[in-house]
Amino acid sequence: PDIRRDKAAWYRYWDEDGNGSLQKEEVARALIKTFRMGGDIARQQGMRGSLDAVWCIFDPDGSGSIEQGEFLMPDG
Repeated sequence: PDIRRDKAAWYRYWDEDGNGSLQKEEVARALIKTFRMGGDIARQQGMRGSLDAVWCIFDPDGSGSIEQGEFLMPDG
């Protein structure tokens, strides 16, 4: 799914365990596949570092995962 057109569908697609929240590793895998970084270890590592740096912005309650409500917020 295209995240720009349907954030909810993108969220559900990448919630691999279906528990209603995205863990950091699920988000990392989603970004690696979305941005086609599969064979580029350096880009993957850079993306993971960036994800670590901004995780608290996307997980405002500090639960360690991004719940669907957080993700679908206007600034989510």
